[in-house]
Amino acid sequence: LALALRGLGVPCVVLEKGATVRSQGGDLGLWPSALECLAALGIEEAEVRRWGAPVERGEVWSSRGHRLAAFPMGEVTQSSRAFHVVGREGLYAALAARLGASVILGAQVTGFDQDAAGVRVTYRRGGTSGGRGGRQETVSGRALVGCDGIRSTVRACLPGGSR
Repeated sequence: LALALRGLGVPCVVLEKGATVRSQGGDLGLWPSALECLAALGIEEAEVRRWGAPVERGEVWSSRGHRLAAFPMGEVTQSSRAFHVVGREGLYAALAARLGASVILGAQVTGFDQDAAGVRVTYRRGGTSGGRGGRQETVSGRALVGCDGIRSTVRACLPGGSR
């Protein structure tokens, strides 16, 4: 989202809680439409292939280990672009590299306030993963987009929000 907004001329800052841009979870499946979105952000299919691979054939298996169906992925995607399975690490690194200095690592959001002029987000840098210690900092902007997961600090700070 930050890359797309920046491409439209909207300055963005990403506050990343982690000390590094790292992934959690398994690999990702990218459908052709996702590859088109990445291409619009400047990440071409050749780069995607460095951290993943196209999938030629799909299969569906039962919980008992019986193959229920097999099919060429080209028939499913109906696109000249292939379905790809990619490592999150490579995708995250490519996105972060394009954002450069506008990614602030180790930034634990602690709250925000807003008025007619915009929004001010407070965050803690350094300290423990539980948000203790470190120094309090603030960043201001026209809007705040909370992409901080199921235990969202941003959501909890909204009226009626809960942790």
